[in-house]
Amino acid sequence: MSSEINPYAAPTTTGPAALPQPTPSMPGRLRTSLSFLCASLIVLGCPIAAWFANEDIETIVGSGPALGILSLILLWGSRRADLRGLMPISIAMLLIIFAIFLTIFLLSWRPADAQRPIGTATIFCAGFMQIGILVIAFTAAARKRMAEESDIEIPDSGSEPLREPANA
Repeated sequence: MSSEINPYAAPTTTGPAALPQPTPSMPGRLRTSLSFLCASLIVLGCPIAAWFANEDIETIVGSGPALGILSLILLWGSRRADLRGLMPISIAMLLIIFAIFLTIFLLSWRPADAQRPIGTATIFCAGFMQIGILVIAFTAAARKRMAEESDIEIPDSGSEPLREPANA
């Protein structure tokens, strides 16, 4: 039975079909850019939030949820294998936010009661979060090393197309 009669028959080809070429993935580039941006904002925003919390403890009502949202976005974005190095920044920030909330809630502190201990704790936590600068640098270096070893460019925020593999 020929393919003209059978519409479900596989198409016949005369030569080898060309393999599909990799194309840059915008969602991959967006996730990478968003992950590095959120990680940087968290690490750089912690000292600013700590300074404001030390001046007026009630500012944690705004900075806590803002850093929490950034941390959740980073947690989502760092699921990819090449971005998993950023996950500890997100987890640490969420744990800090949760611990501060739990401390204030369980001890039934008013703003005046929480000003000194929580203000001091936020400064300590902001200092701890500065380790994230190294984490961001190591993750970026690991991504670059992975790209060089595989000879295929990992999608990032740049606009360069993917390179052809060396054995092609």
